[in-house]
Amino acid sequence: MGTPNRSSIATNLLTTLEGITIANGYNTDIIKAEGVLRAWDDPLKKPWIGFLLGLTPFGYQKGDRIRATMSLTIASHIAVPGAVAKSLALSNLDDDIIAAVNLDTTRGGFAVSSTILSSWSDDGDPDSDDQSEPGSGTVIQEWEIVYYRTSGQS
Repeated sequence: MGTPNRSSIATNLLTTLEGITIANGYNTDIIKAEGVLRAWDDPLKKPWIGFLLGLTPFGYQKGDRIRATMSLTIASHIAVPGAVAKSLALSNLDDDIIAAVNLDTTRGGFAVSSTILSSWSDDGDPDSDDQSEPGSGTVIQEWEIVYYRTSGQS
């Protein structure tokens, strides 16, 4: 079980990623969002997106406060036939995730900041296409989320 802030951040992220839909003004219609990471060849309905809250170094400060710098990995998989369509879909997906997460960098008031550190996709890699699912592609982003807690939180 995470601290109250960490758990609230996870809930906020899931809601945020579920909101990536064309109806909400994005270019991607996420079918399923989860608080786990899955491989591209899992039997998923795509576009799929998931995340993992990772390593969280702590910095102890005065007044029983702890500054937590949590790593966040977001991974998403698509299946769009055709190299040009796949390239466009991966680019749109990358942009949509960045836009969605940056709508509220405080994660509902439970964080100080949410900052993207890197983004990667398999766009242009001919070996990334699965024979059973041509046009499959992946976007992976690394983020850093800063929040505060006290040593007394459980």
